[in-house]
Amino acid sequence: MTLINTADSFAMPRSPTTHAYEDNSGVTALHRSAGIHLHQEVHVQGGPGTLVANVFQWTGPILIMNQYAVLTEITTLTNATDVYASIYDGTVTDKLTSGNPGGAVLSGCVVDSFFTKDEDDTQPYTVMNADQCRVKEPPAKDVGFPFLLNAKPGVSNYIRFHLTTTDAPVDFKMEVHFEYRPMDGGTLNFV
Repeated sequence: MTLINTADSFAMPRSPTTHAYEDNSGVTALHRSAGIHLHQEVHVQGGPGTLVANVFQWTGPILIMNQYAVLTEITTLTNATDVYASIYDGTVTDKLTSGNPGGAVLSGCVVDSFFTKDEDDTQPYTVMNADQCRVKEPPAKDVGFPFLLNAKPGVSNYIRFHLTTTDAPVDFKMEVHFEYRPMDGGTLNFV
């Protein structure tokens, strides 16, 4: 899988001694209360088979308030099944959404289709194909948000994107969005 990142990020300064966000500037206070919106374009290309890509890397604890993606360009997306997200610390993998098997299906989606995590980790992404107008509400309001991630110290921790395809190759771009709040110095960055 090839990842091409074009991204905007706003980093908060950290103390070199305590590694905590010590200033009480307006920006830091806003990040602590409202969170940070991080997004990047990801070019998914490869297959056939199962594709896995590290999309974000994080440290410490972070509170995820929202996570979604929009398909922005499609060359080939005839077959994309078992789409899901996971976290990985070099040894242990834990799923953010259901998958392997049971992930979401992006097969046949068109540009501007949207998928989001709006339920707990036992459920797949909710996919909203933009081929017509649609509405989707989770069975229980806000059941999937917010949720906490805590990184294993001293190693690289990743948020990964998984997809299975019979396309040779699958080829599309998506804009991936994470809205998060740092907890006790946690960070989220692009790979």
